[in-house]
Amino acid sequence: MKKLYNEKEITMENVLELLQEVDTTEGPDDMMEEEKEIIRKVASQDYEGCEEDLEYLTNRLEEEKNSANLQDVYDVLSQGDWFYND
Repeated sequence: MKKLYNEKEITMENVLELLQEVDTTEGPDDMMEEEKEIIRKVASQDYEGCEEDLEYLTNRLEEEKNSANLQDVYDVLSQGDWFYND
């Protein structure tokens, strides 16, 4: 089973929980503000297409990573076309 850095399984619910942790805190010190803003936007789920973005993000993490951390999440979110960009 593929897991997030916090040992939780990579599921849409757990990925969202991880994103919301950044949304409610300052986020890791080594992340740029732009990275944090993208994560906060997706975590807010306050835009059309947010469910599709979260599902695609989760699928990409499951396909590409054995263990995913917040930087891996950002790396996926920073590539390609996303609804959060609209």
